[in-house]
Amino acid sequence: MAQPKILIDSVDYTSLVDLNSLRISKVMGSTINRCSFTIRDVDGTLPSSIKALDCVVEKSDDSDIRYFGGIVTSTSGSIEGVQRVLRTDCQDWTVLLAKAYAPSRLYRAAEYPTSKALIQEVFSKSFIDPLTQVDLSSEFDLSTYVEDGNGMPTITLNRQEITQFLDVLATRDAFEWYMDEFKKLHYFELVKNPAPFDLSDAPDGSATYAYSGFTVNNDIIGAANVILVVGAFAMSDDASKTYTGDGSTTEFEIDRTWFATEADAADVDISLHVPRVYRNDGTEGTPSWTQLTVFKEDDSNYSGGANECTWNALDKILVFGSAPPDLPNAFKIEGRYLSRAVAKLPAKESEQQVLGRWLWYKIIDPNIRTSEEAYRLAQREMVRRKFGITQYTCVVEQDGLDVGQRILLTNSIYSLSEEPLVIDRIEMRWPSPTLTRYTVSMRISFYQG
Repeated sequence: MAQPKILIDSVDYTSLVDLNSLRISKVMGSTINRCSFTIRDVDGTLPSSIKALDCVVEKSDDSDIRYFGGIVTSTSGSIEGVQRVLRTDCQDWTVLLAKAYAPSRLYRAAEYPTSKALIQEVFSKSFIDPLTQVDLSSEFDLSTYVEDGNGMPTITLNRQEITQFLDVLATRDAFEWYMDEFKKLHYFELVKNPAPFDLSDAPDGSATYAYSGFTVNNDIIGAANVILVVGAFAMSDDASKTYTGDGSTTEFEIDRTWFATEADAADVDISLHVPRVYRNDGTEGTPSWTQLTVFKEDDSNYSGGANECTWNALDKILVFGSAPPDLPNAFKIEGRYLSRAVAKLPAKESEQQVLGRWLWYKIIDPNIRTSEEAYRLAQREMVRRKFGITQYTCVVEQDGLDVGQRILLTNSIYSLSEEPLVIDRIEMRWPSPTLTRYTVSMRISFYQG
């Protein structure tokens, strides 16, 4: 097995690097991956400063295998005898996305019907060079590993970091994302990202490979089998609801914050931005609806007439000029109302087979706008929590594994037979120049709705 090659600003400095000090840590998702190593420069080969320069760690005899790609973010130097010793820390390309901002504007679903289209548009309008107007899309591959997603609703961005924008998008799609060592964005559903091989305690050397140092850690503290997701307030479609009167009451506290119908809201006259109100001038079984004139509470044009009423949207108070009749359907309101996007997802198999009780977990996310988005986020969180958080860790000495990959694990002692897992962390070390040792952490990966 060939040793790693360390390139700084495309220059090979491998001979100056203490390979025993080389450490690379990769975590699934938007977390910025890190690389650290110590450089020992005897003859002044290294530039006086390497901060912010590109840093790549690849296999010396195969540049298609890249262990790390990013920039030098900090250094700590000292003199030891005749050597200049530089302890170097690097962060992967994701740090560039954390230092760039999405433009402030409204993105409509009709213009960008897929998440992929929206990502490409936002990157093309996010500049990495304010002088030349070079944009992010010129530096990163946004096509090869970017899936379409589940379709985007209208979204407003207000100069968020690009990493925050991708987090919001991935949450809505129940996807994962990361920027790889070759500056290729991966935006994907976990089940569609298989590892190049699986792990087994009886490997065949081609489809499955061996591992060592196997450990299992179970954490019940983070377990949950009912996920409740509470999103932002959103406007409903046009709806109506009837209310009870007693023939004498003129002031009613309404259970919803009603607004104008979609048609009325489109009118340029702002005075129409109130719901429609109808009085039943017939009977309970055969209603006869008379539309009333609705005024805002502070409207000076309101005279208290029999066919007039006022609406206070803040306090949800409706006041009639004349009391509605004594009927269970005395009046009705038509319009749209504010409601939260909410989803509740239980996992009965978890309660029955594993935990033995119901354990709740709540997420409040103001970026969630629809119940469908809330449900997808609940699915994503349920994967992590419904059987407790079980982490499998082992050591592998075969190249090819990466975070975010779906892998099958077989272990006869723990009765695991092709258990579907996702790789969520990899630590890389080089105990010898020609041996790469991967410490791989995995957890349950499959979705159940």
